[in-house]
Amino acid sequence: MKKLLSLLCAVLMAATMVVPAFAVEVIGQVLSTDIRAYINGAEIPAYNIDGKLAIVVSDLNNYGFKTVYNNNTRRSSVTRNYSASGNFTSVPSKASGLPIGTRVMDVYKSDITVDLDGRVVPACNVDNRMAIYFSDLQGYGSYVYDNNTRTSKIVLSGSSSTGTGTINHVEKLKLVKSPANYQLKSTSEKVAFTVQISGGTAPYTYKWFIEKDNGTSNQSATLQKTSSTFNVPFSDSSFNNTKTIRIYAEVTDSTGAKVTSGKATVSPVAQTTPALKKEPEPQNGTVFLGSQLSRESELKISTGSKSAYIKLKDKNKKDVFAFYVRKNSTYTISVPAMELYLYFAVGEDWYGIADLFGSSTVYYRDSSITDFENYTWEYDLKQTYDGNFAPSYVSENDF
Repeated sequence: MKKLLSLLCAVLMAATMVVPAFAVEVIGQVLSTDIRAYINGAEIPAYNIDGKLAIVVSDLNNYGFKTVYNNNTRRSSVTRNYSASGNFTSVPSKASGLPIGTRVMDVYKSDITVDLDGRVVPACNVDNRMAIYFSDLQGYGSYVYDNNTRTSKIVLSGSSSTGTGTINHVEKLKLVKSPANYQLKSTSEKVAFTVQISGGTAPYTYKWFIEKDNGTSNQSATLQKTSSTFNVPFSDSSFNNTKTIRIYAEVTDSTGAKVTSGKATVSPVAQTTPALKKEPEPQNGTVFLGSQLSRESELKISTGSKSAYIKLKDKNKKDVFAFYVRKNSTYTISVPAMELYLYFAVGEDWYGIADLFGSSTVYYRDSSITDFENYTWEYDLKQTYDGNFAPSYVSENDF
């Protein structure tokens, strides 16, 4: 029996160095909810994500906020737009009429972060839009949840609940800049971390925290200025008994208003990884595993522009047999007569059995188990229009 790599898979194979845009990991679901969310009395579309009320970030542009996305930093920043009228238009969620808990969208893994005036908050990707929890807006005004009416409401500081009146705005305490992540360059180094604020009423108490796996320490200073720099010495023993060190600040003004910065992660001195060394490429049919096994069936492999390391696994995904086929080759080899899964790694230069093709290695598997007990098989890994299998990507660990 013959399996040909489908054209769809061929497109994937041709882009082995870049994960396709559609290969996004789904990590959850967006569900409908009977809870309604309101900003200044106007409804904003809301959903259930992980049991919490969530809203789409871009919708905030219509509710007294301004959102800006920076693709270079992969960050969406939300700030208050005090020039906007407080009289917003209600937009109910399109999912509000659905039964509670109905799937509306998927939640995808994303490297994009969202900050509210510099304060990073939990966020996720829902159908190529970022969403945040509605309760994270409560720092912008008064926040109330009423379980009887199933409503969450925020009245923004600086505007009336209906938008028909005017309240003189006194700028509230806001975070402008959080301390930045830092990777140590030596085992003995002093690093300066800075936090910056605006608004509020001086003097300000800056409480700096050093957070480790085994505990957190802090120290405070009261200043008139709207920034504070915290100098932290590090040594070769700084990472004893901890894998992570985070630095952050809590700032309190004279009225008791408080903001907390994002946490700066301190990384230890980078360990240099020795460069991989190319090894002579194995011959076609070189067996790396299972040469001692009884092999009463046959497998024919045809490769394209990349060489392939072929691995066969049993029903329990245990490695049974492994061999090598060079690029632009066809090779037939005897294999164990049993039901097996076929996995294959492809790449350019050969760096040995431990590293395979180095950074160019891409791992695949045929999701269907193959019956070598009753049939012999041929796998053609070159692109074709009439292919009948499309292998799936797998991780290096799963391979």
